[in-house]
Amino acid sequence: MPSPRAPFPRHHRRRSLFLAVPEGMLYAGMVGFAEQWFVVDAIRLGASAFEQGLIVGVPLFVGALGPMLAVRLLRFVRSRRALVASFCAAQAAALLLIALLDALGRQTPHLLIAGAVLYQIAGQGGSPAWTSWYGDLVPERMRGNYFAHRTRAVQYTICATMVVAGLLLQSLEPHLCFGVTTTAWWPEWASPGRGFALIFAIAGLSRLASTVLLLLSPEPKFNGLASSGKVVQFLRTARGGNAWRIVVGNAAYYAAVYLASPFFLPFMAQELHFSYVMLMAALAAQIGLKAVLQRRYGELIDRHGARPVFLIGVLGVAIAPLPFLWATGWPSVFASQIASGVAWGCLELGLFVLLLQTTFRTTRVHAIAAQSGMNGFGQLAGSLAGGALLAATDRSFRIVIAVSIVARLLLALLAAKLVRPREDGADTGVKELLLKGLRRTSPNEARP
Repeated sequence: MPSPRAPFPRHHRRRSLFLAVPEGMLYAGMVGFAEQWFVVDAIRLGASAFEQGLIVGVPLFVGALGPMLAVRLLRFVRSRRALVASFCAAQAAALLLIALLDALGRQTPHLLIAGAVLYQIAGQGGSPAWTSWYGDLVPERMRGNYFAHRTRAVQYTICATMVVAGLLLQSLEPHLCFGVTTTAWWPEWASPGRGFALIFAIAGLSRLASTVLLLLSPEPKFNGLASSGKVVQFLRTARGGNAWRIVVGNAAYYAAVYLASPFFLPFMAQELHFSYVMLMAALAAQIGLKAVLQRRYGELIDRHGARPVFLIGVLGVAIAPLPFLWATGWPSVFASQIASGVAWGCLELGLFVLLLQTTFRTTRVHAIAAQSGMNGFGQLAGSLAGGALLAATDRSFRIVIAVSIVARLLLALLAAKLVRPREDGADTGVKELLLKGLRRTSPNEARP
């Protein structure tokens, strides 16, 4: 039997929960300045359609080695905080290396893929330990609201930093912007790649700053991981079976999503001839809507349960790309991005809380590692299939998007069967949530 959990001082809990918000905002600065722009840098470097799929799919797939490594290390390292901070520092180093290659003019699509692989291994490696750490810190009754509050701050920061990154690229990249001559002014010293070097360097420094805040955040006692035998026993229970179905089903859904996901930016850049600023605005529209609605999603989860919120998000993500099928300019694209932001916010927060609800402290790290691995496989499979389909259809982006939508819808219909309601009956039905739950929920109405 595990040893009794020592009480965690209240002021330590408050400090960790407080610092998690600015730490998340610094993490968001990294994402806004870097992660969203890898594929755009690949396009600048002349990457083929297949390589554009690889720059998204391969890092996510190989990045699944990070959580597997984290699970092994947690059997020997008793501090989740130290492990998370180490992975974060490694992620910052990967970004600074990418920035250096861009600054020196030595960057290539293959080197960029390699750098993105290191970035994802480090980023995904810290995820299981962080989720275990903060899953222990945040009481179940307030998980929806707390993580929605933190996620909202993160999404707002991603949106703001993405805007700044887009403006910097528009000003500092003195070359033809995806076939359209821009009229922006450029400093004499600027040359291709310097703008990307700058935003990736800022991203690396932002991640280093978030690492410092993680080291300053107290951690409750970690009682270790469940043994392999205990994990197998857990998977044989109703709760464990539900967790496993969520992980596998979500990976299949991500494969359907990533049939088209890596190619939305190339479609906007190469077929619709969006400038850096227009790309930034399209990305920011999606992120901004996610941020605005996070608090509402948290209230709905605390009141109605994570399952119905997740299922609505799955359906929304399936139909959000429809406007791309007839898009000829920014109105249709922005309509799709807004719908996507609404749906993805619902799906992501619902999925995160679902995984916390369906796992125990000692099995949570295994579940997050399994999710990362399965998602990475699904993302790579989808990206490769989408790239092959794009090549077979003579770069018809719309056909790839249509196939992805059909696959998403089929899996969305299966999701309600795969993700079962909680045994205590705390989950509201999807229909009931749609009919009654979208009205404003007062704090006193939140379920205990």
